[in-house]
Amino acid sequence: RGVAVTPTWIYWPSLTGNEIGRANLDGTGKTLGLVTGVASPCSVATDSGHVYWGSGATPGFVGRATLAGGLQEREWANLGSYIPCGLAVNTANVFVANFGFISKAHEIGRLSITGGTFQPSLIGEADGPCGLAISGTKLYWANNGTNTIGVANTDGTSPNEEFVQTGGNEI
Repeated sequence: RGVAVTPTWIYWPSLTGNEIGRANLDGTGKTLGLVTGVASPCSVATDSGHVYWGSGATPGFVGRATLAGGLQEREWANLGSYIPCGLAVNTANVFVANFGFISKAHEIGRLSITGGTFQPSLIGEADGPCGLAISGTKLYWANNGTNTIGVANTDGTSPNEEFVQTGGNEI
């Protein structure tokens, strides 16, 4: 369900284990239950101070903890009906891809790192967005419904839903 890497560690969610794990970059020091009691974690991302995860329970949440697993906030941000299949983080925001529950959803939302109101439709025309990545001022996502990669500025402007035609299936 995804991995996130810092200069020191690699993190992963365990959907059936309801936990976030961590290991050193060389594969040693594995901790399966760094964060436990996480409801259906289905995505993970990091910044310089936190590991974030998306909880695919109903309602959906973004949770976070320090990189060492402390100060756990399992329900840091309530996403309502969002199913957070992808997360990406920059210095200001957490971006959340809404994959949907019964049918594919079409939104990518945004939360401020400092909290505040969730913007559910920063980008509103994605097609089953799942994976998210940030490079500089660009946000990229996988469109599961159209097998394309989309791109937009991290402020939500200039979206291109079919930036790359992957030729893949259910990317």
